[in-house]
Amino acid sequence: MRTPGGQTGDDGGGTADEARVGRFIRQLAGVHYPSTDQIVLVLDNLNTHTLASLYESFPVEEARRLCRRFEVHYTPKHAS
Repeated sequence: MRTPGGQTGDDGGGTADEARVGRFIRQLAGVHYPSTDQIVLVLDNLNTHTLASLYESFPVEEARRLCRRFEVHYTPKHAS
């Protein structure tokens, strides 16, 4: 996972999990694009790379608020 400046969004864990993905998405919304209404996010098809990870990581109200700001596009299944 990379932030807009090309920095890795990885917090040092070994595998991608829903909590890490949720924190990364929240970081994009709150740190990198705080004043942007709609953020287009391109993700590969890894099963943890979904906005559902927000509901596993944060209270429902926070997850819903974040979900409304993202438009998600997935790479083709055989291209990720």
